[in-house]
Amino acid sequence: MKNFQLMPAKRPGRLAIIPGLLLASTGLLVPVDAIAEERLCERESAALCTENKSKTTLQASRILLAAQPYTPANATSDAIINNNASVLLSNTENTDDVWNTFRGLIVGKDSAGALVIDGRQISSLTGSIGRGSAGIVTLTNGAIWILRGGDLVLGTNSGSGRLLVELGSQISGINELRIGEFYAGAYGSVMIDGTGSTVKTNWVVVGDQDTGKLDILNGGQLVATEHMNIGYVGKTDRNNLFGNGAVRVDGEDSLLDVAKPILLGGYGTGNNDARGVLTVSNGGTVKSGKYLWLGVGKGSTGIVNVGSEEGDVAQRAGVINVPWIYLGDTADNTSTVQLNFNHNSDDFSLAADITGRGQVNHNGPGTTLLSGNNAYTGITSLRNGTLRAGSTDAFSRNSDFTVDETATVDLNGFSQTIRSLSLDGMLSFGQPGTDEALKRSNSILTVSGNYSSNNGLLFLNTTEDAVQQKAVVNQLHVMGNTSGTTRVALQALGSQTVSNLNGARVVRVDGESGGEFVAVGRLTAGAYDYALLRGNNTDDSALIPDSNHWYLTNTWTPSEEPLRDPEEPIRDPEEPAIDPDTPVLPVQQEEPASHDSVLRPELGAYLANKSAGNTLFTTRLHDRLGESHYIDPITGESDVTSMWLRNVGGHTRFRDSSGQLKTQSNRYVLQIGGDVAQWSSDEVERWHLGVMFGYANSQSNTRSDVSHYRADGSISGYSAGLYATWYANNVEKSGGYLDSWMLYNWFDNTVRGEQLATEKYRSRGVTASLEAGYAFKLKETARLSYWLQPQVQLTWMDVSSDDHQEANGTVIRDKGKGNLQSRLGVKAYLRGYNQRDEGKERLFQPFIETNWLHNSRNYSISMNEIQGDVDGAKNIAELRAGVEAKVNTRLHLWGNVGQQIGDSGYSDSQAMFGVKVLF
Repeated sequence: MKNFQLMPAKRPGRLAIIPGLLLASTGLLVPVDAIAEERLCERESAALCTENKSKTTLQASRILLAAQPYTPANATSDAIINNNASVLLSNTENTDDVWNTFRGLIVGKDSAGALVIDGRQISSLTGSIGRGSAGIVTLTNGAIWILRGGDLVLGTNSGSGRLLVELGSQISGINELRIGEFYAGAYGSVMIDGTGSTVKTNWVVVGDQDTGKLDILNGGQLVATEHMNIGYVGKTDRNNLFGNGAVRVDGEDSLLDVAKPILLGGYGTGNNDARGVLTVSNGGTVKSGKYLWLGVGKGSTGIVNVGSEEGDVAQRAGVINVPWIYLGDTADNTSTVQLNFNHNSDDFSLAADITGRGQVNHNGPGTTLLSGNNAYTGITSLRNGTLRAGSTDAFSRNSDFTVDETATVDLNGFSQTIRSLSLDGMLSFGQPGTDEALKRSNSILTVSGNYSSNNGLLFLNTTEDAVQQKAVVNQLHVMGNTSGTTRVALQALGSQTVSNLNGARVVRVDGESGGEFVAVGRLTAGAYDYALLRGNNTDDSALIPDSNHWYLTNTWTPSEEPLRDPEEPIRDPEEPAIDPDTPVLPVQQEEPASHDSVLRPELGAYLANKSAGNTLFTTRLHDRLGESHYIDPITGESDVTSMWLRNVGGHTRFRDSSGQLKTQSNRYVLQIGGDVAQWSSDEVERWHLGVMFGYANSQSNTRSDVSHYRADGSISGYSAGLYATWYANNVEKSGGYLDSWMLYNWFDNTVRGEQLATEKYRSRGVTASLEAGYAFKLKETARLSYWLQPQVQLTWMDVSSDDHQEANGTVIRDKGKGNLQSRLGVKAYLRGYNQRDEGKERLFQPFIETNWLHNSRNYSISMNEIQGDVDGAKNIAELRAGVEAKVNTRLHLWGNVGQQIGDSGYSDSQAMFGVKVLF
């Protein structure tokens, strides 16, 4: 590349070229001999052409005219690229040995210059890019630049230097990498882009005495064996400079690895308004073997951003791997020191200890987990997202916390102490999800100063203390004063045995208790509903004795007001009032002396489903087949059943064993069946074998007389099974019968609690029966006969559900498995026909029937081992009346109504209609 010259154009659009001139573009050097003495086209495009249309057009991304560089003579001389020269070093261009090793590489000395190193290795003692002018150096396609222990400086003497290391290229051996180094107006920029692209140095300074920028992107890496300064010298007592450094580490596997400290904003604690900003995002990693020091100089600015810079759209977090972050000493309020979490990740964690006087801000919608031993004294400001504790004292006890409406501070089961709290958003005590978390479920937030809230939400959890075997609930302890209104929500999590939290103190106030704490939604734990009340110094129960504090209570006396206004609108039970996603604190469990605990109405809904699942498909012989048998009056032969169908509607009312819950349910049953075989050993007795199938559903509603909360239950499902019947008939049409059946039943169940999540579960099991009866003819006239039929029936009921855990952690357990129901009754009926039906095949059989039913076990459900039963169903009296009719030889109809009455207000009403077709 020797003996070339540049002649100025004589007028715009024309270029005079003499032989020997070289035209250079990015990646392209064009010898002028190829287009000598031709005029260039006046064209703004990136194509090089001549006015001779026969000449070949050369395409390039941009066209530069290369002036004479200072070519190094040997390894001890400098290579200088300036005078607007652009030089390409590759395996095919400028391959002279003098370009392999030299003393100093200077690009942009007093005039602009550019260098591209493409897949080539060079070595120099030092490097300077942008010394007094603009310099650009690009390493690409695995290029290597080895510095032999000297410095690499970008932007000095008011120059502008830019360095791009890309596509697996590397620079190593640097003593000091100084970006934006010297004099006002100097600017330096380094970009390390792509996997395998690496810069290795001892020291790093970004924004030395002016502006410096370092971008490590897409898997690029910068490794320093000493320390790093970002924003070094600004305005000091002796200088009036502008040290302004910005570093960005962005993308998976991108790495800034500094063995010793990283300092932002100055180099000593004297006056220095240098500015340093470090941003790590999208999986990039910042690592220091010592610490990060933000705001080193007095009056300086030191900012670390996780995700994005403040005001920009939140991005995914990166990784900060340092043992200690020091937020400087801003006692004189002259420095700006901020640790900003502006990310949208839900799993960012920071284990470093944070000390100093700077500010911690959470602006992004993501979640940040702090697990260091933090003791900084600046403000902690949560504008958005979640700040979560990962250990005890992860929140600084010296910091004032402010939580905006869209933000959450989450203890995550770890006790914390902070200086003050202003709560507009949510204070969560965390959601224990593991056995280890349960061990720390008694967490407390202590506010050593004052607490204020503008309709903020305090989200408490309750569970069972595995060691002390008692219920525990979280607590807010305010050592100062309280003011404003705080909403309170409670959720039981992670325990199968949370029983009674009556008298649990959830807010303790040592100072002036001017704040109000009000329940939002329902406060439920296990089987109970709770109210949140301020203590009463005159309370006889002594469970909530101090009016400065706030307690959970689930006891009542008849004169007290219900837990909620019964006229209050009910929320859609499909939508929980609060997100069932939260935490917990210690309390002495005390049982009330003479008050009843307020049970949740959901208990009644579970009981209704349990009872219905076992009784929907229970039948008696005459429910299926009408009258026991008919003798054809003309032929004298027995008819046989081919198909039958029955429809049942019913309404049940009961209370639970506490007397608090009143439940009503409506049911519908459709069963169909038919004989598959029948036979007789003589002309009198008869055997039937058949199959039957059914569908049924039941809808229930339970209302608490105490809290006035409601719950809805529903169950729907199917049954399939067999029946077998034997009749002993004689000429007098009297005698006995035996009937048996067995069904497999399966159901889908739903419970919808007011302001709670909808619960769904399944139940299944076998029901079976054995029934016997004997018909006595009492009297007979010409058209009528009078009959009495004693009956006895045993029914096995074993439809049950597996343990079910509600969204709030309450465990529902089926306690009434394996019930044996016995029935003893008598049926009185007439058989005959009207005079107008004389000679026809029509018969009618009106009847009245009375029964006594006994259940060996109650229908029972437990909620966290607190058991509730259907009350009054142990012994039941029943009365039925109806009519069974033979319309003709092929069609039989029957219908009846019945009423059952038990203790404690239990009752059941039923109507049935059936049809049988004979073939």
